[in-house]
Amino acid sequence: MATGDGVYISLNDLKAYGLDNDTATTPDDAFLSQAIAWAEQKWNALCGCHFDEDEEANVQAFSPFVDGRGWLHLFARERIPVTAVAAVTVRDLTAASLAYKTLTLTADNIILPPFTDPPRPDSAHVILLPAPALPPLSTGQLQVKWTYTGGYDTIPDSLISIIARLAWWHYKLREAPLGRVVTGAGGLGLMEIPLAIPADIQADAKLWQPSFS
Repeated sequence: MATGDGVYISLNDLKAYGLDNDTATTPDDAFLSQAIAWAEQKWNALCGCHFDEDEEANVQAFSPFVDGRGWLHLFARERIPVTAVAAVTVRDLTAASLAYKTLTLTADNIILPPFTDPPRPDSAHVILLPAPALPPLSTGQLQVKWTYTGGYDTIPDSLISIIARLAWWHYKLREAPLGRVVTGAGGLGLMEIPLAIPADIQADAKLWQPSFS
């Protein structure tokens, strides 16, 4: 993206949302870019992960366990939805040796979550059958490091609209430091702007948050 753009939306996306598709340069472009950066950071914090596509290399898997049939369950906490798994190493904390062991993976034995918009609650959950086989192990009995790819290669329109809404709300707070703006001829109108993140955006965030169970 160009200078001033974010990861999820561009400066022009925000102008299209808030300025009726007028993408001409404005004196407030720097403030609009700051609003985009703030909105994307706040959204990631609300959801607990990122949604732009990237590879996470050798990161710690969240709440791993091996079920009674030998399938290893991993949860991504950095980026969703998970779209590929490149490598997995495991340390069995119940074994005599605590060294990490690299697992052999085959495509037929890697079950990735469905790729949907918005992501399903299980979009962080990957199940794989490794070689060599692992004994049943509960969370806390093993540690797993893995390299995986997650996120959307093209940001969905649904997420673009959410981030644009959040960024524009944050930008407009500059005009309402106390949450109120006088509007209309002669200042006869009074518009209230909530200081907390709008409830509809908080509700949207719940739809995008992964589940780790």
